[in-house]
Amino acid sequence: HMPNRRKMFVKADWLESYRAVAGEKAPSTWKEFEEMLVFFRDNDMNGNGDTTDEIPIVLEMGQNGERSLHALLNAFGIKASSDAQFCVLDDGTYTMVYEHPRYREFITEMQKLYADKIIDQEFATRYQAEMYNTMSGNLAGTVFTWAEQCAVHSETLIANGVEDALYLTCAPITGPY
Repeated sequence: HMPNRRKMFVKADWLESYRAVAGEKAPSTWKEFEEMLVFFRDNDMNGNGDTTDEIPIVLEMGQNGERSLHALLNAFGIKASSDAQFCVLDDGTYTMVYEHPRYREFITEMQKLYADKIIDQEFATRYQAEMYNTMSGNLAGTVFTWAEQCAVHSETLIANGVEDALYLTCAPITGPY
């Protein structure tokens, strides 16, 4: 029951499983967030007996490919426009996202997460509808999407017998910057 905003959401039952092992509250730093995603990758979070079908963080490409990694830019201090093309620098000027002084660090970290199969392996080609299918299919641990869609897909999962299915909003992850 929150305004229809795009936020990072985490599957509550997956988070509880992580917290039971890690003894942590919800992750708030980049390191903690990454540790949780590794846990999602390495465990049978959806309980179907297959430890390889979970996607720790599902992202969508958007209509023009503009959104795929956009959700993670802020953790690196890159204040990007909604189309992820421009960003505001610390001195108040703006430039292309790709020219930001920390963009290389950001993209290097994303490459690592991709190579480690933390980030959705189809992030650059996954359309929104396909992302929603992963949510309703109990395959997505975290997603960056609309609050309304999290409610819809939580209800779908519950109707399909996943009684404790619920997507919860995450506080913004504090990254290196």
